[in-house]
Amino acid sequence: MKKSLMMTASALAAAALTGCFSHTVDVKPVEVKPVHITLDVNLKVDKELDNYFDEGKTSETAVDPEKNAASRKQDGVDYSRDAMIQRYKARKSVIADLKTRGIVGENSNGLLAFVTTKQEQQAVVREENRDRRQLYKMIAEENNQTREVIAARAAIRFAERAGVGEYIMQNGEWRKKQ
Repeated sequence: MKKSLMMTASALAAAALTGCFSHTVDVKPVEVKPVHITLDVNLKVDKELDNYFDEGKTSETAVDPEKNAASRKQDGVDYSRDAMIQRYKARKSVIADLKTRGIVGENSNGLLAFVTTKQEQQAVVREENRDRRQLYKMIAEENNQTREVIAARAAIRFAERAGVGEYIMQNGEWRKKQ
C-alpha cells in the first residue's frame, strides 16, 4: 500500500507541476521580398524591344511619346521613337542582307558588329547602333534600369530571333546559329 500511495503521490505531483510551467514561442514576422518585380521589368523591357524591332507596334508598355518626342533631338538627329522606327525600317533590308552574308552579327552588347574584315555598309551599321543605344537609354530611363542592362536584354532577344546561319556572339566568340 505504501508503494501504491507513493506512486499516486508521484503521479499527482507530476501532473501538478506540468500545469505550472508554460511554454511560449515567439514568432517574429518574416519579411518576404517580391521577386516578381525583376521578372515584370524584364517582361516589359522585352515587350518594348520586340515592339520597336517589329516596326513600331503599339502597346501599353511603349515608351511615353510625350516624354521622348521633341526633347530627344541631339546633334540635329531626331531620336523620337517614331523617327527611329522610320530609320530602322529604311535600314532593315540592308542589315538583313549583311547578316545573311555573314558580314555582321549581333554582339553581346545588343549592337551590330562586323564578323569579318570585310566591312561593307559601315555608315548603316554605325547609324543602326547609334539608334539602338538611344533606344536602350530611353527604355532604361522608363524602367529605372541602366542602358547596359537593357542592351544585355536586347542581345538575348536578338540571339533568340537570329535566323539560321546568322552570327551571334556568345561568350566572346562568334557562332553561326544552327
